[in-house]
Amino acid sequence: MYEQRLREADEADDMGLDISGVEGAISIQGYSSHRIRIDPSFQAVVPRERAVNEAWDDIDFGESTFYIALQDVVKRGWKDTILSANKRSRHFEHEVQIITELRRRGIAL
Repeated sequence: MYEQRLREADEADDMGLDISGVEGAISIQGYSSHRIRIDPSFQAVVPRERAVNEAWDDIDFGESTFYIALQDVVKRGWKDTILSANKRSRHFEHEVQIITELRRRGIAL
């Protein structure tokens, strides 16, 4: 019953979760990105089909966990992943630069 409800909710067009105001670290699993509202100034969606070629492997991720998130979307077969720069981190600007570079390369949306 739970899986059926999850499938029905996933097929809906309405927004289910708004993370655009998140300021700290966030991790969401099992929730389709098309139902999540993000703030593109510091958040991005990476679909699996854009991550599988690993055209991101030469980016300097520094201390960001984005590298792990990209590895996971490829290795675990997830549909996509959301990257969210942590506004409370001293690495915030670097994470925004990573998202910008991923978009420049056509990997992140």
